[in-house]
Amino acid sequence: MKLFGRRAEQAHVCIGWRGVPQEHPDKFALDMLNAVLGEGMSSRLFLELREKRALAYDVHSYATNFVDAGHLVIYAGVTPDRISEVITASLAEVARMREEIVPEDEIERVRDFNKGRLELRLENSQGVSNWLAGQELFLGRVRSVEEVSAIIDGVSAQDVQRVARQYLRPELSYIAAVGPRAAIANVNVPGAEVVDMEIAS
Repeated sequence: MKLFGRRAEQAHVCIGWRGVPQEHPDKFALDMLNAVLGEGMSSRLFLELREKRALAYDVHSYATNFVDAGHLVIYAGVTPDRISEVITASLAEVARMREEIVPEDEIERVRDFNKGRLELRLENSQGVSNWLAGQELFLGRVRSVEEVSAIIDGVSAQDVQRVARQYLRPELSYIAAVGPRAAIANVNVPGAEVVDMEIAS
């Protein structure tokens, strides 16, 4: 892990990993992992870090896929003196994704979430035009909603665990922390290698 810091009034933390390009066969498994981990108020990060432990004002994850690269990122907005605690708790949830199979009822909920979100995006003309343009640009053809839904249905709990183990290993993570000078200087996360600590006056 690598830690970067800059000065600001509140604390913002991002933990990121390299993901996959748009056409990579693991894209949909990583999308499913992301939804389990940090998308929505039923996600693991939201329930554990915000609802149960009150560690963060805002916590979520997101995955982005470009033509030749991608990433998965956890974001948390936190009280400055809890940066280390939030990072440790977030990484613990990621470790749980690597170590435990996601229960089938949770996988099914996330499948429905991903398919429902796709259908909602296509309920207006802007969403339809974005869908058509994106498919043409990335794939050179247009997938149907039914085709994408079938791919989502084909992602198993084993697939989710496999991509967690492959892409979200601790040594592949990067951590960026933005916050007050004293808080950044005191960040301490077991196993993290501080390669750059930029603190403005």
